[in-house]
Amino acid sequence: MRFSYTAIVALTLLLLFIVLSKADMTVTREWKAVQTDGSYEANFDYFHGEKAIKIALEKGQSLHFKVDWPSENSGGYGLHVLDKQGKLVPQYDATEYGGIIKAEQTEAYRIVVTGDKLKGALSVRWSVK
Repeated sequence: MRFSYTAIVALTLLLLFIVLSKADMTVTREWKAVQTDGSYEANFDYFHGEKAIKIALEKGQSLHFKVDWPSENSGGYGLHVLDKQGKLVPQYDATEYGGIIKAEQTEAYRIVVTGDKLKGALSVRWSVK
């Protein structure tokens, strides 16, 4: 069986794209974090990428959460919530600083904070009802 040069290049690029899309490109420097039953706090010299905070919920429970990004942060930031399968979970009363989710299944949900060349700290607080 003979492959053309174009087909080999296309296949190589496709495989490279798949590998890169699955790779975690998060970069942190001097990341120091502490997680308790209702909070997560981190200080860092550099944050570019994402960090996930796992919280176990029972079906029907509501997770109320807020993320504080102190003013010394320079760069962009955001957040979203994922379920166990990595799908976005709808947020109610959502703002750029937090929201409320309702657990559709008993599983670990992840509050994912994202940073774009940040320096400083972040604090996440939550309650389960």
